Amino acid sequence: MTLVALSPEERTFLEQLMTSTPHAQVLRRAQVLLWRADGESPPALAQRLRGTRQTVYNWSRRFEHHRTGDLLQGVTPSVRSGRPRTVHGVIDPLIAQVIDGDPRALGYRSTVWTASL
Repeated sequence: MTLVALSPEERTFLEQLMTSTPHAQVLRRAQVLLWRADGESPPALAQRLRGTRQTVYNWSRRFEHHRTGDLLQGVTPSVRSGRPRTVHGVIDPLIAQVIDGDPRALGYRSTVWTASL
């Protein structure tokens, strides 16, 4: 898959995005797209990023798909399904109930709380 040459507007957008985004993954995707437009091969980019060629192809394909719409969506990772990273409001009260007590009272073989407990 070869990336079609970037229009001046797309190139400007990606270059500005690289200097303004706080997200490392968006920065990497913008860099890959610019390097691809400059003629670098997917295997070379995959090696540079310590990733796979398929990742380079996937990012290129995603950008191609969003070229006629919102360019930011073309470089932003999609939302993943699955378990949320945290359980809001459930864990902290449980920790507060036991943190001042002795772990041995709950069957642990330690006199102090550790991260693994």
